[in-house]
Amino acid sequence: MNCKYSKKFKNYLEFLTNRLIPHMNHQEYTYTLQYEPTADPEDDNTLASCDPYDTKYFEYVITIYPPLFEEYKKKRYDYVSNTMLHELCHMVTGGIVGFAYKHIPNHLADEFTKIEEQQTQRLTKIVFDLLPKDWYLPKEMEKK
Repeated sequence: MNCKYSKKFKNYLEFLTNRLIPHMNHQEYTYTLQYEPTADPEDDNTLASCDPYDTKYFEYVITIYPPLFEEYKKKRYDYVSNTMLHELCHMVTGGIVGFAYKHIPNHLADEFTKIEEQQTQRLTKIVFDLLPKDWYLPKEMEKK
């Protein structure tokens, strides 16, 4: 079944991303939000992913999957915003992670992925906790 993302949801993700970019010092980054109509074929529960398009020139694609839209519809704004922040944190680590994947043996790739995700989530929590309370609520969109 294909997901139809609402304009309101897309606007909310743009709001979150634009609000986070200055806090992450990502002004030099170019990103694209890509909305997939179906679940990630590797994991039905994937909310979003951040893939480097060109790490040399700081170009990234953040792919949004239907489970994130479901969380939005449940008004779990803290969860949705944490997810978006997590994906932006991948931009920080993208260059070194890409380099590491080229040099680690295949049998260590899964363990490295686990470590990468844990460290990215630690960074996410640090940044999230430094942001103003309730910065991610939709009502904040109207203040802009």
